[in-house]
Amino acid sequence: KSKNAHQRDVPLSPTVKRHLEAYLFSVRQMLLPEHKEEPALLLNNRGGRMSMPGIAQKLTAIKAKTTITKPVSAHRLRHAIATHLLGVFSLEEIAQFLGHKNVDSSQIYVHIKHTKYPKAI
Repeated sequence: KSKNAHQRDVPLSPTVKRHLEAYLFSVRQMLLPEHKEEPALLLNNRGGRMSMPGIAQKLTAIKAKTTITKPVSAHRLRHAIATHLLGVFSLEEIAQFLGHKNVDSSQIYVHIKHTKYPKAI
């Protein structure tokens, strides 16, 4: 469920699914202290909910291992995902994926000028 308690389906590639399962069933279990419940998906090294600054730090560390030169943040990734989905899904489907009740909110995330479409006949 999202921060607004709305459930939604998220498509995963087989590779992402494999990595997520490895995290959930091995790494996450090692991070979680015995007899402690934590509903958050992402945990920090102490077994608590990963904070937004913690996520930003992880993204910065991942970026350092790549040739990416643009700024990276969780929010920028959300915009990039919405833009990439535009060629595959309708705006209504993207709104549902992002958890927006109103399609107008999703239009802010989708950067149409950066999306490549086949030319119309």
